[in-house]
Amino acid sequence: MRSRRIFLLFLGACSVAGFASGVTTTFLSSAHVEEPHPDEGISMMPPASSLALEGVREMKEEITALSWAPSQKRLAVSAGAQVSLWTADLAFRQTLAFPMRCSLLACSDQYIAASDQELVVYDWKSGHYVEIPAVPRPITGLAWVADTLLCACDQQLISWRQYRLRQIAVSRAPIQRLAVVADRCAIAVGQEVMLLQGASWHEVATIPLSLPVRALAWSPDGRYLAIADEGGELALYRGPRQEKRVLSEHIASLAWSADGKCFISIGEGGLTVWDTSLHQQAKTLYQGQEVVWISSNHVLCSNKKQLTLWKQNEKEAAL
Repeated sequence: MRSRRIFLLFLGACSVAGFASGVTTTFLSSAHVEEPHPDEGISMMPPASSLALEGVREMKEEITALSWAPSQKRLAVSAGAQVSLWTADLAFRQTLAFPMRCSLLACSDQYIAASDQELVVYDWKSGHYVEIPAVPRPITGLAWVADTLLCACDQQLISWRQYRLRQIAVSRAPIQRLAVVADRCAIAVGQEVMLLQGASWHEVATIPLSLPVRALAWSPDGRYLAIADEGGELALYRGPRQEKRVLSEHIASLAWSADGKCFISIGEGGLTVWDTSLHQQAKTLYQGQEVVWISSNHVLCSNKKQLTLWKQNEKEAAL
């Protein structure tokens, strides 16, 4: 705890005034975080890498959603009643005047989709907003598959493409979480996860769980599905079959690396990098609400009004 207090004091001392908008910036080129502490039920193999804090942004309002657009190399951040765009190194670019406070964001090559009680789509190319017909409420998930937007609305999964809405699935209860990659879709409903597949998004399997889902994410190739439940259990699935599981602390968000070799979690237990055997590759005690992977070794996280940039560094082999 003493080392953590020293780190927090150092972080506060390094903060400098940012833009006139009131954003504060800190860049720490060599501030390495603490090593992981023992946790019951988690493999304690020596970490293969470490996490270094490289930058911090302090926003005026609490951050409610993040989404990374690889083709645009921009991070969309919802805070207050605004969505702002940032580069990978946390340089501010512009503010978009979205008409409401957004709790969900999803970026594609052409669009930014945002929602709270309503669905709004912004066109990167034209700089205009696209009119979307009303959809059922509440909206609990947004995800792009190429140029098609999937939207979880109450008990329905709806697609939007070329200015048309279409209902593609109906669940047995309200949808709580949504994760999509290529032709595979996972929706968390109550204490189970429904797996949908193919052009028609037909149900192919159901994963029964003991508790509701807090976060889920597909690996880029669709081989693995990571699921974190309300009880702090983290599990990896291949289709409906469970491969590995560990007891962690409550996880708020999951994100995979582009090569699918590892994924990262953030929540009450801190920021943790896992491999596909659920061994911890790196860990810091920094807590937060959402995480996105933006390059082979960089991730961005949100924690209340704070946006942080982290780098994963491979440790040198012992001589």
